[in-house]
Amino acid sequence: PMNAVLWLLAVPSLAFGLLYGWLADWFAGPSLAPTMTTSVLGTGLALIGALVTYAAWRQATAVGRTPDPTPALLGPLHQPARAGFHLDAAYDRMFVAPVRGGARLVNFLDREVVDAYVRGAATLPGWLGTLARRAQTGNAQTYLSVLLAGAVVLAVAVLAAGA
Repeated sequence: PMNAVLWLLAVPSLAFGLLYGWLADWFAGPSLAPTMTTSVLGTGLALIGALVTYAAWRQATAVGRTPDPTPALLGPLHQPARAGFHLDAAYDRMFVAPVRGGARLVNFLDREVVDAYVRGAATLPGWLGTLARRAQTGNAQTYLSVLLAGAVVLAVAVLAAGA
């Protein structure tokens, strides 16, 4: 199966490699280096745009400040429009409040559940260490007794399994 994938990749790669010279000529277009014509044309259009912008600005400032036409255009909708048609409050109720509630839930689960598992994982080895420390008394007689008891339990288990 892996050979088929390799052949599937190798054959088109080889074919496109052989066609490289033809593809380069096909994709290559005229040079994109700037010429005198494109430089003069681009600079001229930029200057014309700057002059038109300046003329429009001078005309607007010569007239003076005009009152805002929005209240006249919107009429009774002007005040709700200024308040954004209360969409912020709707978005707050529909999206922000549930996301904040979810964030509080995740924070609670992280603090109370995940951290409890982490604390428990750290506590268990401590308890096992305490038990092992109590078992290691330094008394050789106790060690031999436990070894003998373990051997007897193992022998009984082997005999019971064989029967």
